[in-house]
Amino acid sequence: MTIRTKIILSAFLAGVGLAGPALAAPGMVVGGTDIFAGPSPAYPIVGALPPGAPIEIFGCQPG
Repeated sequence: MTIRTKIILSAFLAGVGLAGPALAAPGMVVGGTDIFAGPSPAYPIVGALPPGAPIEIFGCQPG
């Protein structure tokens, strides 16, 4: 292994080690909900989640 390869590999592993955990929180669907193909109910329904389904929450929007 060349010195250049060792330096690149070391930099990559250091970057991976510094990466933080994913910022997701566990959650649960309270009432059944539909999953839409886009960001609003104007899009077609592509699936549904029943009450009690486990989900991961990646962010919240005010309102």
